[in-house]
Amino acid sequence: MSSLSSNQSTVLHVKKTLILTKIATASNHNRDRHLARIVAGNAENLRTHLESMCNILRPDDRLTLMVQLESGFPNRFRYLVIISCIGKQQTEESALLGFDVTTNEITIGMILPIWADLDISLDGDGGFKVTSCDQCYIFKPVSVQALWTAYQSLHKVSNQARHYNYIANNGLTHSWLEHYRNIDLRSNQIYINEWNQMDDILSHRSDSPHLYQPLSSDEESLRTRIHVKLKEIMLQVNLDEVTPKFVSYQFMFFLL
Repeated sequence: MSSLSSNQSTVLHVKKTLILTKIATASNHNRDRHLARIVAGNAENLRTHLESMCNILRPDDRLTLMVQLESGFPNRFRYLVIISCIGKQQTEESALLGFDVTTNEITIGMILPIWADLDISLDGDGGFKVTSCDQCYIFKPVSVQALWTAYQSLHKVSNQARHYNYIANNGLTHSWLEHYRNIDLRSNQIYINEWNQMDDILSHRSDSPHLYQPLSSDEESLRTRIHVKLKEIMLQVNLDEVTPKFVSYQFMFFLL
């Protein structure tokens, strides 16, 4: 596999988090530097996987988020990726792509345009749920950092979609996604089924025992308040710099 040329990307390793600087060449050949947030648990394979994804991207498309997800199959890696570009209306459009990576190939198992109706919520078990156009997707990142990085990034692009009022199937936006719907890039049906799993399909994680213990009304109220406060705190901080001590300090004042 050929490596990326110097005018395409520079990868900086920071522990298990990598920051990709991708230089996209526009039609006028002006170079624009873009940063992507990348969080994964398999640092030894990430460089190769990243290069494979960049080889699939159109020249003007930008990879703005890459998060590793749990996988139900051995020797196969799953990544949730946000791709953005300037569309026909000269506004930025984004989409979620689900990449499946094995030893021999890289394919796409899910394509979800970011429309104005996109809703993101935590599922309470280390993952989050995305709903759009009556379709629901559940994603389980490999770490808490990956979860919150994805959660923040999705809120950002969904707010942008609402700002520009991107409506599904109106033919005015996201036509560039046809490139990624190429049959040669499509994952096999078994992998696609995992991307499309719903709430009633068994999670790869076992349920926590405390989920079966009834809570009093006061305990339920406190848990809800803590959940809301945690979301509020994590949406306001830089996940690459925040420490558990800082979060605990914020909670101390909240619980007083």
